[in-house]
Amino acid sequence: EDIETEDDLVGQPVCSVTGSTPAANLEALGAEVLLTDTYSNCLGPLRDGTVVAVSTDNVILAGLAAQNEGEFKVVGEPFTEEPYGIGLALEDTEFRNWINDVLEASYEDGSYEAAWDATAGTVLPFIEPPAVDRY
Repeated sequence: EDIETEDDLVGQPVCSVTGSTPAANLEALGAEVLLTDTYSNCLGPLRDGTVVAVSTDNVILAGLAAQNEGEFKVVGEPFTEEPYGIGLALEDTEFRNWINDVLEASYEDGSYEAAWDATAGTVLPFIEPPAVDRY
């Protein structure tokens, strides 16, 4: 059975990681959630048909597909939007500004897109990075 949208997961067994946002989203959706400690431990159940899909961040899925070339594919559109962040000490304004400068420079000079193309881009189409939040 082909999975194309999140609606195709309703009532179906889907693997995710214990305590993760994707696991909570799957439960709210009405999927039958198989929980494990790491996403790589979802591959066995996906291979043997115990689950019909694995749900997590698109870049994690792309990595799993790339590491197991020809065996798995990333399908459908993301059904939630949860941007990544970089954690550091709240008061460390100098480091935060440096990180923001580096991110913005990588967007402008093409190195972000080159890094994407060399990694997640081997499986996923290019996704424009979010604007840097300079608070």
